[in-house]
Amino acid sequence: MVKRNCLICGKSPAMLGPRYSQSNLAKCRDCNLVFSSLIPSEDELHQHYSQYARNAEVSRLTTSVYDTWIQIWRGKGYQTHLDFGCGSGDLVDYANRQGFDSVGTEINFEVSEKLVKRGIPVKSLDSILIQPETYDVITIIEVIEHVSDPKSILETLNQKLSKNGILFITSPNFNSLNRYLLKNRWRALWYPDHINIFNKSSIKQILFKSGFSNVHVKTQGHIILDLIPNQGEGSRRKSFSIENQRQFYARNKYTSKLKETLNQILSWTNLGDTLVVTATKE
Repeated sequence: MVKRNCLICGKSPAMLGPRYSQSNLAKCRDCNLVFSSLIPSEDELHQHYSQYARNAEVSRLTTSVYDTWIQIWRGKGYQTHLDFGCGSGDLVDYANRQGFDSVGTEINFEVSEKLVKRGIPVKSLDSILIQPETYDVITIIEVIEHVSDPKSILETLNQKLSKNGILFITSPNFNSLNRYLLKNRWRALWYPDHINIFNKSSIKQILFKSGFSNVHVKTQGHIILDLIPNQGEGSRRKSFSIENQRQFYARNKYTSKLKETLNQILSWTNLGDTLVVTATKE
């Protein structure tokens, strides 16, 4: 039974069918938004997220991605940054070390305490809302798919974005090539972890409804590891690990060009695993 309506238009969705039943997925007939028809309880979420590894070492390739983002932001004259759902706090920490005024939010109180002890500035969203400051850049990195009411969160963050600032989002793409190939075995179909799974159209619609404009969406990334059978391939699966794939593409200018070309194709066809979104305040 569908327990909630579309988060964009409020209409009653249709269940996606037996193969997606473990994820409780429904799809809006008008907006094409795919989301879990059930909202996990606070206890269910707390138990689930307590299993997350929060102190994994950040790879050199990840910091190079952060550096690319920061150079773009700096080139636009941006100075302040809010990372919603900052998790391990690594982006906030790196941005501050690069001269940004960066702060994170994290709903898990225990995680927030640990980050503060590490010297990483973390505040609750409520405390940020009552302060007059706005932010030149607001990031939501692999988080919007986790929250039960993303439209409310986006409307709230719209209030804290500076007039000329940008919102930057990454999130799984329901139209991913891997989802078409793997069906219900696709890695992003993970209840209660991912309860909203956007595609290019639905992420645009919810952002427009939340007061954003100039929404640009591309898709990128294809995780070969997902296509390898789970059994009888230990060393082969390890050799195709996500980090090893990233290192392969970063090996030299030819493999980097290969990755660039693949991402262009995935963006043109909207079949990449990840949505990469930018938007401005209306």
